[in-house]
Formats: sequence, C-alpha cells, structure tokens
Amino acid sequence: MEKRNKIIFANEFFYTAFNNKNLKAMEEIWYKSIETTCVHPGWPIVRGYENIIESWDTIFKNSNNYTIKSEPYLIQSKKEIGYVICHEVINNQFLIAINIFIENQKVWQLIHHQAGASPKIEDEGFLTASSLFKTMQ
Repeated sequence: MEKRNKIIFANEFFYTAFNNKNLKAMEEIWYKSIETTCVHPGWPIVRGYENIIESWDTIFKNSNNYTIKSEPYLIQSKKEIGYVICHEVINNQFLIAINIFIENQKVWQLIHHQAGASPKIEDEGFLTASSLFKTMQ
C-alpha cells in the first residue's frame, strides 16, 4: 500500500474510533509520546499521550450519540510525517481539522489533532480571503 493510502487509512481509523467511542482504538492510533498534542474545539491544548487518551475517555463518557463525518480534501506527506486537512461534519456543524501522523515502525499514528469551527465549503477547493468574507456575512 502506498504512503498516501496508509495515511488515509489511519485517518479513517481515527474517525471510526471516534464514531464508535472506542477508547482501545484511540489508544492504538495515537503515538505514545509526551510530545503528542490534541486541541479539541473550545479546549486548551492537551499534551502527552496519557492526557490525550484521558481527554477522549471524558468526551466519550459525556457526549450524546453523534456521527462525525470526515471529508478530507488535502493529504500531504514528507518522509515519515503526513497530514490530512479535512472537514468534520457533526450534527450539521462544520469544523476544520488537521490530523498529523508519524510513521512509527511502518504504522501511521496521530501526533496531533486539532479541530475548530469552519464555514461550510461547497466544493473541494480552498477558500480565498474574499470568498471567506462573503460566507461570513
């Protein structure tokens, strides 16, 4: 499997774990390091593998049923680092997420996830500053 497909697979694995509230799968997808980071919408930065897993456990235990849909539109890689920029759609709310992966013994694992509010983008392109301003009016 080529690198791009492995990164896509890892990204899909993450969102499957998220949708299924599967803490064991979350433990597998995250890189085990104090340098690993996560920024949930509205949260301060969570740093370190153990803290990140604890944050997901808290989210899973305290959130209603939902389905999150990931719509990737940019996937890049360089050597052992790859990232996916995608939209997350949760209950008709749109977020933009950045998922950064590191290749660890031939397995791609998350070293950073960050999501925040975003306007809905109808196509698979990037917004220009002027089109973004129009969507916010």
